[in-house]
Amino acid sequence: MGADIVVAVDIYCHSPPSPATSIMSIVLRTAQVQSCLIAQNELAEADVLIAPAVSPAGAQDAAGMERARQAGYDAAKSAAPQLEALLRQRHLVLRSAPNAPISNATLR
Repeated sequence: MGADIVVAVDIYCHSPPSPATSIMSIVLRTAQVQSCLIAQNELAEADVLIAPAVSPAGAQDAAGMERARQAGYDAAKSAAPQLEALLRQRHLVLRSAPNAPISNATLR
């Protein structure tokens, strides 16, 4: 069974690199680069890519986590028209009104 539409969410590869100020941060940056290289083919195959630019937030950084959450929300909201167009194009949305908001859609 395959997906009709693939939405990829990348919170890692399109983010600013973490600063390389210690051995551990260099190891983390290297892992990020390797992971992103491996993920490129998968990201390229997605119909919609949501990629907010978020910086890593520490477990105690409530403000940083809120900024990341808001960036994700904004990126998803920006991608909504593209996703809705794909749904319409592939006839996956059933509607009673032609311009009803997608939140009222029923997917088959």
